[in-house]
Amino acid sequence: MTLVEIGRQSGLPRTTLSEALTVLIQHQLARWAAVDEGTAAEKVYYECFFDDIYPLIRYGQEIQLAEKYTGLPEVHYYTRKY
Repeated sequence: MTLVEIGRQSGLPRTTLSEALTVLIQHQLARWAAVDEGTAAEKVYYECFFDDIYPLIRYGQEIQLAEKYTGLPEVHYYTRKY
């Protein structure tokens, strides 16, 4: 999808969306490609790697469950808020 299409669907301001895409690209969770479609300017398309994002979303819950069922202080140490 192009930046305009993503902005239209998400309702986010363009600057916020650009910053978020930059971070996702830096962490290799999204990629971009510039395509010359014969117009004056080339279009840039973005794609997300959802298979890499879903485990990150669940990671915190998995740590909490491990701490709950094992009670290991090592697990608690890595989940502390600093």
